Amino acid sequence: MPFEFLSDEQIARYGCFPEEPSAAELEQFFRLDRSDGMCWRPNGVRPRSSAGPRWGSVRMLGVFLTGDPLAVPPETVAFVAEQLGLDPAHLAACGLAAR
Repeated sequence: MPFEFLSDEQIARYGCFPEEPSAAELEQFFRLDRSDGMCWRPNGVRPRSSAGPRWGSVRMLGVFLTGDPLAVPPETVAFVAEQLGLDPAHLAACGLAAR
């Protein structure tokens, strides 16, 4: 994709979090429910833990994360982990790293 029309600053910010999401952004983009099929197995029993933060990142940014696709803000990891009933360290073990 050509990026000639973007400034260097816009290119650097593309596909990454410019800052920590606010509480309202966490609720809007990272609140999970059973309709988020990538986050829950078909039987609804056990969560697919690493999909939640990535799916919310796409909803918030409009694109998949570039650079390190697993680097998400620590508050985001904690917010998703709480919803899934997991320790945030579990998400880190799944490959999600705080940026």
